Amino acid sequence: FPNVTDGDWQWGGDPELIEATIREGRQGIMTPWVDVLGPKGVDDVVAHVMSLSGRTAQGGDAAAGKAQFETLCSACHG
Repeated sequence: FPNVTDGDWQWGGDPELIEATIREGRQGIMTPWVDVLGPKGVDDVVAHVMSLSGRTAQGGDAAAGKAQFETLCSACHG
């Protein structure tokens, strides 16, 4: 599974592309999360994921996204 803390983004590191990955999933490996997180939750997780590599995203609460990430995403993305 991709390392989300580095600068090498398999599907693109722009906030819009990260959001699309979280919202829609990726080719049978990562399931879509929008139904679980909701639109606000997706924005929050995007903010957190961006913060892992020292970047910021417009909108979203990185602290709330961190809690969601630790609950839902860390099993694969550590």
